[in-house]
Amino acid sequence: MKITKITKLAAAIAAASALAGCLDSDSDSNSTESDGPFARSLSMVANPNSAVSDLAAITDSTCFSAGECSASGYVFPADATFVPGNDGDDITDILLATINDAGTDAVIVLPKGTFKVNKNVAVSSSQNGLTLVGYGIDETKLDFIDSPADDGVKVSAANNIVLRDFSVYEAAKNGIKVDQANGVHFNYVATIWENPLTPDAESEGHNGIYGLYPVGSQNVLVENSYSKGSSDAGIYVGQTSNIVVRNNVAEHNVAGIEIENSSNADVYENVAFDNTGGLLVFDLDGLDKAFGSNIRIFNNHSYSNNLANAGSGFVGYVPKGTGALILASDGVEVFNNQFDDNNGQAIALTSYFLIDEDVENYGANYGATLAAGWTPIINNIYIHDNAYKNNSSFPVVNAKTSLLGDVSLGYIAGQNFTMQPVSHPAVVYDGIGELLTTANVLSPMGISQASYASGTMCIENSVNQNTTPGLDLNIASVYGVDPTEVHPTEGTPLNFVESVAGSGTYDTPTPTLRVEAIGSNTIMNCGTSPTRLDPSVVTINGTKYGCGTGGDDEGSTSCSL
Repeated sequence: MKITKITKLAAAIAAASALAGCLDSDSDSNSTESDGPFARSLSMVANPNSAVSDLAAITDSTCFSAGECSASGYVFPADATFVPGNDGDDITDILLATINDAGTDAVIVLPKGTFKVNKNVAVSSSQNGLTLVGYGIDETKLDFIDSPADDGVKVSAANNIVLRDFSVYEAAKNGIKVDQANGVHFNYVATIWENPLTPDAESEGHNGIYGLYPVGSQNVLVENSYSKGSSDAGIYVGQTSNIVVRNNVAEHNVAGIEIENSSNADVYENVAFDNTGGLLVFDLDGLDKAFGSNIRIFNNHSYSNNLANAGSGFVGYVPKGTGALILASDGVEVFNNQFDDNNGQAIALTSYFLIDEDVENYGANYGATLAAGWTPIINNIYIHDNAYKNNSSFPVVNAKTSLLGDVSLGYIAGQNFTMQPVSHPAVVYDGIGELLTTANVLSPMGISQASYASGTMCIENSVNQNTTPGLDLNIASVYGVDPTEVHPTEGTPLNFVESVAGSGTYDTPTPTLRVEAIGSNTIMNCGTSPTRLDPSVVTINGTKYGCGTGGDDEGSTSCSL
């Protein structure tokens, strides 16, 4: 069976012409362009958003003024090694030599000021236990603007690493990459590209790829940190187990905070704004860690994520105006978050079939990944107790620049199940994986027909805070999920059409664009509330962090939600 393309909503385009003023066609670019050198502030304190400037606050002015501690209050130990340098110096050689000479469990203190660094700063297993610390997230700034095409800081196969109290500016590739580590603590660090994101920013060398970038690791804690200007994800954790991402700010990236093919992750108390998508959970094919599980996204504020998508690869599919996107994942709980002013949708839940609809060839194209346990469906998603305010007002309707472009157009233009224009859904579920699974089409992929028991896709206890006149709080299912459903007048299958007209064989799924008001919805109706996911805990240098048993946040307000 080959899925009918979801983009076959062309009739809606003509019907929508009168609504053009309500739609965002998305020109695939951001309004700010940069043809030459861009203005640089190298200052987080100057940021008008208090969530950003608060990260730069000085905790103990006496200690800090005396040079005895960082702005966040970290006290420099007596045996620390201090890297010399005056504001404006190029400290590349002395910094690399100091790290290279460091043994295990060393503390290296970066100088206060702004410094040029023109080579990759590498940390390896020879520096296990290293703490690399500056005088503050806005007090020690490493400027890589003249460095070659490499990461700013790269940690490889090292354990129990602490990176804190400094910023990396204008890295050519990734800001801070950590690979194959067990125990890494990002605390009051920033990765910043000050040039505004445009579609050509990465190719022109203005913006790097990932900001904070731990991958293929265990026990990762990212807290009190900031990323801006990434052409992919600002804060990314991939192919990793045991993760806590808390109290960070992601601004003006394609993806704000992304968890990819990872297990046991708690993402909470973060702020994501002015990204293309605020909070993302992906399971992608072909990676060493085939799939993730047990991801909790809670008590975050995701708002005004309306940046045109300047990314490439899979992140290039993220629709502009998305508060949260969960793609091809299993075992995700999204709760007690605040979603405001995301012009597309607060939450999008999609299978891999919206990216690759060729079901017949999944075995040939993804056989090894399927054998390792990955699936293209989205399942076991529990969304509850979230608040929604004025999302979905201007969704992108250009299928070339948005994964959901034609879908959005169909809802607004009245080419949906109600045959009436409706408020664009705040929560969009594609439904296609559930339909194909329940129809037993996916059994060759090892996906059981019984995978979607009652309540495996569930939304409840939503809070409607809309103040925009006429804006309803809706939920959508792009495809109907019941393969036995019959057209009320024609008596033919409602969710399938004939691949060959007149054959009488209804074997091609067709989108029906269901929509309902949240609160009285049958779409993703819970029945009985699902079992809550387990909290996660991270262990670094013998200390436990997070909401899990023994974690430093266990019993806190967020962890008690």
